[in-house]
Amino acid sequence: MFAKQLKTAIQRIRVEKLDKPKTIILDELGFESGKDGGRDTIYYWLRGNIPADLNSLERLTVSLINKGGLENRQQVIKFLEMTHYTEIERLCDRFFKDEPHITHRKETSSHSSPFIAGPPITHPKQFFGRDEQLRVIFGRLQGMYMENTAVIGKKRSGKTSMLHYIQTINTMSPSELRLHQKHGWLANAEQYQFMLVDFQDPRNCKEIWLLRNILTKLEMTIPTPCDLLNFTEMLENNLTKPTVIMFDEWIKGLQSPHLNLDFWDGLSYLHNHGTHGKLAFVLVAKSPPKDLGKEALKPSPFFNTFLNVYIDVLTMDDTQALINQMPEIFSENDKAWIIEHSKCYPALLQILCQQRFFAWQNNPDDTTWRKKGLQEIQRFAYLL
Repeated sequence: MFAKQLKTAIQRIRVEKLDKPKTIILDELGFESGKDGGRDTIYYWLRGNIPADLNSLERLTVSLINKGGLENRQQVIKFLEMTHYTEIERLCDRFFKDEPHITHRKETSSHSSPFIAGPPITHPKQFFGRDEQLRVIFGRLQGMYMENTAVIGKKRSGKTSMLHYIQTINTMSPSELRLHQKHGWLANAEQYQFMLVDFQDPRNCKEIWLLRNILTKLEMTIPTPCDLLNFTEMLENNLTKPTVIMFDEWIKGLQSPHLNLDFWDGLSYLHNHGTHGKLAFVLVAKSPPKDLGKEALKPSPFFNTFLNVYIDVLTMDDTQALINQMPEIFSENDKAWIIEHSKCYPALLQILCQQRFFAWQNNPDDTTWRKKGLQEIQRFAYLL
């Protein structure tokens, strides 16, 4: 993944420049990428966020090459192949023209599983279904005034994966997606900017860090002090693009004593009045925000602005499409068994399909994978 490759490149630089502190190296990389945030921007990218601006991504790559973090054509290709950068060969030719060309592929190899069991889905190509809910969400982000949406579902229902999909799908070309996969949800998608805030990061549960994090992602100057008043003024005066802030594990932020009622009311003001319709929020939760706000004794009007969309099991067509990523390994009996025991919940589908894939790699006739699969999904019995 991008963050892992960036971390490896930085480690190479530190080996070459033992006399230079890491913080200085990170500041240099950030500033040379065209970001005022310096090391804060690099830390943001190291958390798995890919630069949305192609110019910044190219400048970062050039800086890594010049500092010895990316030493050859193969390393540059590996660094960029999971991003939306389309001029990889041109950039490689600029610095490594004497090296032979290497064909780079983003497709899953024959030795790796296309089924993701456990972590969220981060690449749109591996995301299936939810078209009805996505149509509502993207529909509310178009027009003169963008609107807020809450995605409601059980734990392990795919809410976080849906946020990653929303964040990245509009920057993907058809060649990076499945054949005939839906894309182009937004007209003028290049005008939008999306960011994901994960409240599992305890720092985001403190107001000053959260405000700094958002401003860094928006590529805005960090005011002093970085408090709610200056943050509000910064967005009022500088937000020019349609901007979507997405909250994952939002309940942790809601329950934080450092994010009080004034904070949530401040977001309500920015959404309703301060940014002239250019700012919207998408959050995920197990229950409607209005109800959870009352339970947390933070009944902000902000939570009344969310339309709730609900996710549960996949449709049968989407279930079949997920399984048929590798149709050659599944018999019709296998497919029927997986559908019966997963009840079309995406997390359970991924687990059972992955177990079949691992068995198929070693022995296509192995049937013990079913027992292992049932043992794996037992911990998610609350879904069934």
